[in-house]
Amino acid sequence: IFDRVFEDNSIFLEEGSILLIQEFGKKYGNYFAILSAIASGCNMVADIANAVGENNIGGMLVRLEDDYGLITKMRPVFAKERSQTVRYEIADNFLRFWFRYVYRNQSLLQMGKNSEMETIAQADYPTYSGKVLEKYFKAKLAEEGDFREIGSWWQPRAGADACEIDIVAIYLSAKKALVAEVKRQKRDYDHKLFMAKVDRLRKSVLSAYDIEPRLLTLDDM
Repeated sequence: IFDRVFEDNSIFLEEGSILLIQEFGKKYGNYFAILSAIASGCNMVADIANAVGENNIGGMLVRLEDDYGLITKMRPVFAKERSQTVRYEIADNFLRFWFRYVYRNQSLLQMGKNSEMETIAQADYPTYSGKVLEKYFKAKLAEEGDFREIGSWWQPRAGADACEIDIVAIYLSAKKALVAEVKRQKRDYDHKLFMAKVDRLRKSVLSAYDIEPRLLTLDDM
């Protein structure tokens, strides 16, 4: 699949441009820069603005979400609707891939260095696919119909004091919450670290809930 995506004259290398340039019109460069920043991991407004070198991006974020449906706004579980603790992600998996690996490396593409682009994508793919796996498990839990709220949780702190949990799902019928760590492979899981994060979550917003900790990997698909 990687070979097909990055081969010479691959239709996938131009697909993002074909889909979106006409939609965005003359300002497509601004929108592309924002989508590239989000795909690369800059998911908070200040980080996105810093990455694109433009402070006034609020209107474009609104249009990307409401008019084009290309990005999704996320808040921690139990956060209020008007909370400023917001993250953005690209809704479509292919466009997330395209902006992360193809658009971001346009200079290599223009020099015909497709193999170098492929090497970059393959090396980073565990990170990219880990986030897609998290998205998959959220959708799977939603299909089960046992939960009234499914999301993630994080504390807006930096450095070693940061705390983030991949999935928090609140059951419908009881004061109970499923709290899950998502890893591609079991060997990457640190149980002690995860339980320390669960304890912080419990003290922050789930003190009244019975918590069910769980590890979810590729084996659980």
